[in-house]
Amino acid sequence: MRIQDGAAESHPTPLPLDESQSPATARPTLTAGQQAPADQVPAFDAVGDQSSRLNEYESDVRGAMSSGMSAEHGRRDHYGRDILPQGAAYGDLMALPPVPPNVVPSEGSDLYPWSGTEPTPAGAGLDFYPGTPPQ
Repeated sequence: MRIQDGAAESHPTPLPLDESQSPATARPTLTAGQQAPADQVPAFDAVGDQSSRLNEYESDVRGAMSSGMSAEHGRRDHYGRDILPQGAAYGDLMALPPVPPNVVPSEGSDLYPWSGTEPTPAGAGLDFYPGTPPQ
């Protein structure tokens, strides 16, 4: 179409057109009579195939996780048996020594509402260096 006056224009293609090569004009594929069900390709069960593969993956992952957790439980059981006193069992109450009243928590221990308000050992009356501190 011409923009100036809207008249139609002809633009013939310089390429030859072979309609026999076009899929739109291809003739139907001939079949030899009525096809029996045995001649037809069965439909592929993609959902079942994917489901079976995912189940296999899941069982592999489950087996690996079970093996890893078994090893972890074995490691922890061995560790737990090694740290307990002889004749003790996990969960037994232990007698702890009394905590002195002048003990202060370490700095930044979250036992005080704001950082920097923790008492220092010197402020609690503890003198780590009797006399003159080392230089």
